[in-house]
Amino acid sequence: MDDGNLDFPQEPVGEVLDFDQARQEREPTLPFVARRMPAAAPARDNSAAALVAYAVEQKLDITTLKELIAMKNAEEDRAAEREFGERFSKMQLDYEPVFKAKKGYLNSYATLDQILAVYAPILAKHGFSYRFAEERLDEEGKKDWKRIWCHVSGFGHTKSTYFDTPLLPMLGKNEKGEQKGANEIQNQGIQSSYGQRYAFKACVGVITTDEDTDGNFTFENGVQYSQEISLMREAQTIEELVAAYRMAWKDKPESVKKMLYQIRVDLEKKFKTQGAS
Repeated sequence: MDDGNLDFPQEPVGEVLDFDQARQEREPTLPFVARRMPAAAPARDNSAAALVAYAVEQKLDITTLKELIAMKNAEEDRAAEREFGERFSKMQLDYEPVFKAKKGYLNSYATLDQILAVYAPILAKHGFSYRFAEERLDEEGKKDWKRIWCHVSGFGHTKSTYFDTPLLPMLGKNEKGEQKGANEIQNQGIQSSYGQRYAFKACVGVITTDEDTDGNFTFENGVQYSQEISLMREAQTIEELVAAYRMAWKDKPESVKKMLYQIRVDLEKKFKTQGAS
């Protein structure tokens, strides 16, 4: 044997299979990804016109059509409310406290103008708007009251809050024949401004510094009689305080009357100390 010429096994004789070529013969000549990705489904038209066309095509009755449209509208409302809530939460990260610069008898408070100066730009920055509306109440025990609404809107949804405000009684005239306190037109404006301030604070969640407290009232009392207490605290003259007290005192339980009277006494002391008349 010639060791310099070793015989190695030869490749088998026959057809050599080309698997890639066989695959291409079975499938169209398209890019690999295109052959394996399903076609995107066409966007569904859920407009009212499309639903009407669908109802006609399927020969649906008018009741079924109304139900379809109501379902569509309800789903859109839920989506808008979700987006409103998400964006509202993000907006609250930009909130700033409003300093209570207006002096009342016993406490300071933030005026509506002070609140809007801080919060109106924040609302606008985040795509929200606000507006006020009011209606005269004709309910038992609320004669001449106003219901003040605050509406905050954005992204297809509106959040609404209301605050009911009483009308301060006229104080009559003094010995010189001059009107005591605010006149009738001014009282109407005070009533609206007061309601707008509290409705806006509740709807937007305004942060103010030096929150009002009163040790004579429980938390439940403060909530139940907050309107009467606030009117007394924000009076600018003793006459206005007395008028607010008389209105708050009427038809209240004896225990509440005593607490309201104590607030009046404290406020009068504060007023006299400040030299008010």
